[in-house]
Amino acid sequence: MTDDNVHHLHTAPHDAARAAAPPKISESEADQLQLDSFVMHIKTHLCSNCGCGEQFSDLFEVWAHPTKTGGRSALHVLRPATTLQRLPIAYIRLPIKMVPICSECVENLELDTLIAPEPAPSSASAKKPEPTLDML
Repeated sequence: MTDDNVHHLHTAPHDAARAAAPPKISESEADQLQLDSFVMHIKTHLCSNCGCGEQFSDLFEVWAHPTKTGGRSALHVLRPATTLQRLPIAYIRLPIKMVPICSECVENLELDTLIAPEPAPSSASAKKPEPTLDML
C-alpha cells in the first residue's frame, strides 16, 4: 500500500462530531453498501496518576452506498476491520482524553490498593454492640 492511499482527516471537536449523526440507512440501502475504504481512529489517553500517555487505534472498514456518497448526506457504515485490502486509508487523531489510571499504573499497584477488601462476616459482628459513652 502506498502513501498516496493514506489521508489525514482533521479532527473535529467531540461535541460537533456527535451532533452530526449520519443519516439512517434503510434495509434495502444497507444491502447495496460496498466496501469503499478504511478509516483509523487514533486515540491518546493521558494518565492523571503518573502523567504518561498511551496511544492506541481502531481500524474500521467504510461501507458506502454506490450512488449516495459525498457530503453530509453520504450513506456509510463503519465496521471493525479484520483484514486490510488495497483501498484508501484515512486516519483521524481524536482529542486527547484524561484517564484516572493507565495500564502501566494498574499493573504496578497491589490489588488491595485498587479494591478495598470487604470485612469478613463473623459471628461477633452479628452480636449487638456493647454501648459506649458516645452512644448514651
